[in-house]
Amino acid sequence: MPGDAETRELLDSPSPHAEVAGATYETLCSGLFYLSVFLLLLPFYLIVWLCCAGTFQLWGLQRPDNLIVKLLLPMLGALESNTGAGMSRNFFRAWQKWGDTFCTCNQVWMGSFRDVSKAFTSPQARTFNLGESALLPERLPDKKNTRCVFLLALSDQAAGGNGWHEAFLKCMVDYTLGAQDVATRRSDATANSLLDTLVQQYESMPHGPQEEFWTSQTGGWIPFVIKFLHYVMFGIDPSSEETFKILSAKYLGALDNLHYWVGLQPVPPIRGG
Repeated sequence: MPGDAETRELLDSPSPHAEVAGATYETLCSGLFYLSVFLLLLPFYLIVWLCCAGTFQLWGLQRPDNLIVKLLLPMLGALESNTGAGMSRNFFRAWQKWGDTFCTCNQVWMGSFRDVSKAFTSPQARTFNLGESALLPERLPDKKNTRCVFLLALSDQAAGGNGWHEAFLKCMVDYTLGAQDVATRRSDATANSLLDTLVQQYESMPHGPQEEFWTSQTGGWIPFVIKFLHYVMFGIDPSSEETFKILSAKYLGALDNLHYWVGLQPVPPIRGG
């Protein structure tokens, strides 16, 4: 972790042009192409998606230059990301069906404790992705005005990064997670009141898998997370209904996310036996 002087030097230094991976003009134009032929290929999409999505992706990821793969795999990946394993509850179903390692959303997903723990505890070389979805690098904060400060797109220094990930992470910890105001709010009367309300709602609302406590946007888990985190981290009044509506629209809506999303992605050049 860089010291204070090193951190300040990194933060004040001029930002070089970042490497842009994947979000090229060709990628954006390919999205329009795939959209235009979607209706023509719809029967094929449905057959592959319903009958052999996993095995087709395993075959296709090893043959990224194949014309059939280029036509079918990007749309199949988008469908699975939005309706399949890209949703947490569906991921666990796929995991139970296929095991620790399987193909979905045009990628190889690994779910064993050994693989996941190794990935989390090793230096990571990151790309412009959020989960399985590719993002537009030039739209990430605050690439347009200064430089990319999106931690999930900055590689660890030990994995080829330039030190920005460590510097920005230190700033976030020092001024938010580790700040004294945050520690005070974490256990004050307001935070405890929110926790008490959560307990009461858990007892009074149906709280089985996918039931009201977990899915409601007016009570239960979702409003608690939004109110509690924003109060503890930033001191935002959790009793303000107007503020809560704004935050809910931001986090629960999909339109804001589309601003950062590449959309239909070209087949990644992955090969293997």
